[in-house]
Amino acid sequence: MVVLQAIRKALKGQAKRIMLHLGPHASVEMIEMKLEDAFGNIASRDSILSNFFLAEQKETESIVEWGLRLEEMLLQASTKIAINASEKEDMLKRIFWRGLQNEELKNATRVHFESDISYADLQKKVRAEEFEIRVQREMKERGKGKPSYKARQSVISSSDDNSEEMMKLLIQKIEQLDKKVDALQKENEEYKSKTTTRGNRDRDYRHFRSRGYARGRNNRGRGRGSVQSEK
Repeated sequence: MVVLQAIRKALKGQAKRIMLHLGPHASVEMIEMKLEDAFGNIASRDSILSNFFLAEQKETESIVEWGLRLEEMLLQASTKIAINASEKEDMLKRIFWRGLQNEELKNATRVHFESDISYADLQKKVRAEEFEIRVQREMKERGKGKPSYKARQSVISSSDDNSEEMMKLLIQKIEQLDKKVDALQKENEEYKSKTTTRGNRDRDYRHFRSRGYARGRNNRGRGRGSVQSEK
């Protein structure tokens, strides 16, 4: 009685007009049958089943939406033909997986489809795999602007080679500078040695001249004295 009252209050428009024609004593079953005749699917059993078996996931449908649409189609078919629970489970599982739009997703979940898991479990596996594929794809998209591992290693190796080459050049420059410094030091020492030798020679020469000059003067003095004495 409560269900009947709830149905009467919920119906509006043409559905309510149909219910009024049934009278106040119409049962829930009578109301359901009348509404089905007026608004139900008038497609034949074969047509409904054909649509179900040929159904495919739309590009805009999520995994959940695709599964719900299949379940609704099978529910409509079950009103035209008797289908037990085991058959429904098998039909949903097969059409759900075969109708997946993403081939990568189908290949990734094939092992689950071929196993003995239920339709509900298969749907969960597909959703989980879809999430993983989406995450990996987003990571690849974000990583497009970044160099790959090999590229980074190549850059590092090139940088190391350049550093090593620069180090070699730097060592060569240092060695050249050392040679120049050694040459300058040697040249400076030779110059000092020559200067010292020349200075010693000059002193010896001046000393020699001073001695010779003095001796000459003495000799010249003695010469004059001798002449005068002889005179």
